[in-house]
Amino acid sequence: MKLTILSGGAAQGLVGALAAAFKAQSGCEIDGTFGAVGAMRDKLLSGTAADLLILTRALIDELGVQGHVVAGSATNIGTVLTAVAVRSGEPSPDVGNAAGLRAALLAADAIYFPDPAKATAGIHFAGVLGKPTLLFYLAANPPFHYWVPGPDGRCLATSSEDMTARLWDAAAGTALGEPLRHEHAVSAAAFSPDGRLLAASLASGDVTVRTTNDWKVVRSFRHAGGATSLAFSPDSKLLYTAGYDGRVHVWDLRTGSQKAESKVASGTIWSVDISPDGRWLAAGGEDKTVRLVPLGQSGVHSKALRGHDRNVWEVRFSPRGDQLASGSFDETARLWSANGKPQKVLTGHSQAVVSLGYSPDGNLLATSGDDSTIRFWRSGVTSSTRATPRWKKSSWPAPAAAAR
Repeated sequence: MKLTILSGGAAQGLVGALAAAFKAQSGCEIDGTFGAVGAMRDKLLSGTAADLLILTRALIDELGVQGHVVAGSATNIGTVLTAVAVRSGEPSPDVGNAAGLRAALLAADAIYFPDPAKATAGIHFAGVLGKPTLLFYLAANPPFHYWVPGPDGRCLATSSEDMTARLWDAAAGTALGEPLRHEHAVSAAAFSPDGRLLAASLASGDVTVRTTNDWKVVRSFRHAGGATSLAFSPDSKLLYTAGYDGRVHVWDLRTGSQKAESKVASGTIWSVDISPDGRWLAAGGEDKTVRLVPLGQSGVHSKALRGHDRNVWEVRFSPRGDQLASGSFDETARLWSANGKPQKVLTGHSQAVVSLGYSPDGNLLATSGDDSTIRFWRSGVTSSTRATPRWKKSSWPAPAAAAR
């Protein structure tokens, strides 16, 4: 006879310590599965049989309302504490108050925490940080396979295979109006630096550009074979599209015409970005290489930056333009100087690194992985006296249900 248990990882030690005595008294063995509480809930809902659940009270109550557990059968068995740990040999930080915790987090080279969608500690840590919880949600929950912040940091656009792009209030964590619907799946999205335009690439190969004051389509282009990534020029006058064909197209947003086209890579380009000074285009793709392509620089040659072992999924310039970050299916992110020299290899993700984002001052880098974690890193760049331009706008209208 067996007692089947689905339990959060925090109770594994307790259950293990009681297993022998329980068997001696009842003749029943314990068959326990342990992990993140959200993952255990998902196992139950997917049909995994269980005699006993040990989860957070909130999840037990939720399952009770849904009729998956016997009403009134829940009993509190303990309290789980969330702690902060550092590397062996490092001094313990003072996290006795909010100011101390904030200082410790800002001073850390990297921050590791469990899945914020399913693990108790991850959920709690996301709540402690407060406003960034929407980013954790987007990183941990498909089908939002691409998301991009607006220039002011107050809005996020997500693209999805359900043929929509969605706008979010980053502070409140809520959707802004109705989804922007398209005829095909949306593979990528990008805001213009001045905040006035939102571009989206579709699986059909079409690229649409909307104005953010009314969300109406004002330009439409076609990248043969489909565009996998989009990037605006710093002055918001040009749109760069890259695709499966390894080509980059340059579109003039004032006239709606193609300005240039160039073969940049031998295979698919998964990501492009433009340096803040407009002098370089960075591209990463399935050939495992990051490429720096000069823009408008006579006599300057392209540079191939090698080091990744698998597809390069994303490239991103720092706000000051003095650093380039790349994320790869090889589970690492790499930092490069503005002239392409390798600086650091960031390890810690257990699956592909699929998204990158710098803080406005360029001193922090966030990496998001297919392992449903977001990690924060010191970029290691000395401070610059050059100011980072900030886009100023009081608000955006929420897209209406009829927007096309």
